[in-house]
Amino acid sequence: MPLTWVMFNLTGTLVDPSVMAQPLGDSATDEDMIQEAIDDAIAQAMASTLTGAHIPLSDLIHAGLRRRLRLAGRDEAP
Repeated sequence: MPLTWVMFNLTGTLVDPSVMAQPLGDSATDEDMIQEAIDDAIAQAMASTLTGAHIPLSDLIHAGLRRRLRLAGRDEAP
C-alpha cells in the first residue's frame, strides 16, 4: 500500500508549550498538565482525522486542558 500522508508533530520540538502554564501558576505541575493536555489533543486529532472529521487543534487543546484541570480538581473556567 503506497504512503498517502505523513503526520509530524512540532509541539515540544520546535514549539515550547510550557508558556501555556503561566496563567495556571507556572509551576512544574502546571507545565506537566499542559503537556498532558497537548498529548490528549494530539491523540484526539489523530482519531478524528482517521474518522474523516476535522476539528481545529485549538478546540482539542482547550478540551484537553479543561479535562486535565477537572481531573486535578481545579477551576476549568477560562
